[in-house]
Amino acid sequence: MDSLTFDESSFDVIWSEGAIYNIGFKKGLSLWKKYLKYDGYIAVSEISWLTDTRPDEIEQYWVNAYSEIDTIENKLAVIEKCGYTPVANFALDDKCWIDNYYQPLLENSEAFLI
Repeated sequence: MDSLTFDESSFDVIWSEGAIYNIGFKKGLSLWKKYLKYDGYIAVSEISWLTDTRPDEIEQYWVNAYSEIDTIENKLAVIEKCGYTPVANFALDDKCWIDNYYQPLLENSEAFLI
């Protein structure tokens, strides 16, 4: 992800769903910009705090797991500092996570562990 061999200005869109954290949010945005055409777009998902306060245990876990975790406002500022103009952003709602991620994970965890 940080040593791509594509020609510069060759993509209309770069889409990174849940993967940019592997090389870092700012680093990925900075490195990948040269691969976009002049009027191209980049779409990324990034774990972000939805509130300014959270339980200490949760905050410490995520700070240790991914030190770049931050608020959406601060992530948008990083996007702008990397030379992009934000077009839209949104957070997935609870239903997406509970019904489509955690519940199936729970339902299949026993079979996985056997």
